[in-house]
Amino acid sequence: MSTPVESVGLDAPVREAAEQMQRMRIGDVFVVDEAGELRGIVTDRDLTVGVIAEGRSLDTSVEQIMSPVAATVPSTATVSRCSRADATA
Repeated sequence: MSTPVESVGLDAPVREAAEQMQRMRIGDVFVVDEAGELRGIVTDRDLTVGVIAEGRSLDTSVEQIMSPVAATVPSTATVSRCSRADATA
């Protein structure tokens, strides 16, 4: 069984990300570019600290507040491979 991954585009407003998180009852969404490549993640904490606490508009793009993705590896990667990916990211 697999669960679909929720995502938004780089230029999506944070309001859209927050609404998607509420609708899906999740705490984060992935951020992808036009080619569908993973570029970051927006978490409920990013929304709290990066938008609410800083008084930003809900029309702010998710790209401005997202946490960038450091490294990715295939699901079949060994622990050793993951360690090397993290060190080179």
